[in-house]
Amino acid sequence: MDMYQLFVPEWNEEDNKRPKGMSVHDAFEMLKKEYGIAHSKEEFMERMNEFALDLYQSKAQMIDGIQHLFDRLDAMNIPIGIATASRAMWLDSALDLHNIRHRFAAISNSDDVEHSKPHPAVYLRTAKELGVDPLKCVALEDSTQGLTSAKAAGMYAIGLRMEDHLERAEDLALADMVIGHPNELTEEVLRSIPSPRGEG
Repeated sequence: MDMYQLFVPEWNEEDNKRPKGMSVHDAFEMLKKEYGIAHSKEEFMERMNEFALDLYQSKAQMIDGIQHLFDRLDAMNIPIGIATASRAMWLDSALDLHNIRHRFAAISNSDDVEHSKPHPAVYLRTAKELGVDPLKCVALEDSTQGLTSAKAAGMYAIGLRMEDHLERAEDLALADMVIGHPNELTEEVLRSIPSPRGEG
């Protein structure tokens, strides 16, 4: 069962495209406005937290090949950050489940910013925590909302479209590059990504 069916029983696969990359706060406003849900925001947040925590604690899967990508970036001395529309408690569950918190030099989530994706704030915050100019950052994204956020922050954006990764198709047209697997981001490919304004 999709978590949004808790509030909109007729929710379907096509509807799933709507909230991908949104913060839980923005998702509530969307459901209230466009589907007229009767739940209060407090009830919505409570039920979403219960559903999401169970999902993140027991079913969150690592993207195939992502650990090897982390290894390549570490070997190239490239710092890694997270900029997510998920809430802190949900993200913490996933990081702890897979024991990967140490991989990230900066972490930003929807609780850290006033406006979540597609607004660029969460990406700009992560870049600031990394101490890197956003124009020199590369974002890896699997959603339209995420790509919109990354591009608005001025970053080079790579779209990830993997078979069986998401239950819904995402429009990745905003991406500067689209890959089908993290293993495609070899050291050669990573070093070939253009610097801003042709620098470096």
